[in-house]
Amino acid sequence: MDDQNDIDPGLLPFDAFERATEPAPVLKGPKRQHYLPRFYLEGFADDDGLVALFDQKENEVRLQQPVNTAVIGHFYTMEDEQGRQRFEIEEMLSKVEGAAKPVIDKLTARESITDQERADLAAFVALAAMRTPARVDNIQKMMGDAMRQVNKVMFSNTRQVKTQLQRHPEYQNLGDDEMNKQAKDLVAFVQGGEYEIETNEKWALQTSIQTAMEMMPMFAARDWIVEHCANPKKSFVTADAPVLLQGTGPQDSGFLRGVGFGSANALIAFPLNASAVLLLLGNGGSLQYVNVDQERVRTVNLAIASRCFRFVVGRHARLVDSLAKDLNLAKRDAGRND
Repeated sequence: MDDQNDIDPGLLPFDAFERATEPAPVLKGPKRQHYLPRFYLEGFADDDGLVALFDQKENEVRLQQPVNTAVIGHFYTMEDEQGRQRFEIEEMLSKVEGAAKPVIDKLTARESITDQERADLAAFVALAAMRTPARVDNIQKMMGDAMRQVNKVMFSNTRQVKTQLQRHPEYQNLGDDEMNKQAKDLVAFVQGGEYEIETNEKWALQTSIQTAMEMMPMFAARDWIVEHCANPKKSFVTADAPVLLQGTGPQDSGFLRGVGFGSANALIAFPLNASAVLLLLGNGGSLQYVNVDQERVRTVNLAIASRCFRFVVGRHARLVDSLAKDLNLAKRDAGRND
């Protein structure tokens, strides 16, 4: 055969065929990686192209360029078994962002969208919920808590722990009394729970991205309501944890209480830009546009800002400052320092 593409896969060893058909590794990409995309942040910028940002850690409001906002060096960069930097996640996110931008423009202009465009934006929103430092930090903490609970079960009985210690060479020369003391101290330490378990950030990131993939079709199937500011002088804000999850049932009255992104009782809110916010609920696949008054805008803004990890982002410094003060954000522990 002259054409390599005509080779019958059945004639090749299986592993050789997999190597021949798997995509080439993405070994080049940007060091500075936005977890809130630059184009998305520009939707909250003022006439000078700047966003107002409340920094909870520094307890300050500052104006800055979107290019320098919500960016972390190599946040999405992975390392393979050969020690090479891999940029597949960053490349995938870039493609999703490129497909989502025109859909946001259409929703802002109150236009109809196709099923493909709905799927494109659903992917963007699902990833917006899961690609942030806030979500990665949450997954790491959840895994650490789970491992502590496992440890409490495994290290609950002094006699059993003593038996385990006796199997380790470093403890085999200890006398019985000292062995009993070591086992007792270890049980007390584990049961006290006063220790931290570090989990791998890149593992947590991969888990977050995989979860987003599973959420995408759920988001596309929801009823969509786009709320627009009726007063052009008012605007929505966003945050470094931009997707808000709230329950709609009486038993789900608090944020994240008894409800998840896949729940029928979930109400999901995502600010599209300063003039519009997208609500996802139900499972009818409809789309409608509504105007909302300034009281509703304020309610949404307070809800978004209250769930920030470290940053609240808006069009005006006075707006983000008032939200921070109303919520007393400066008194809360801020997220990671990047």
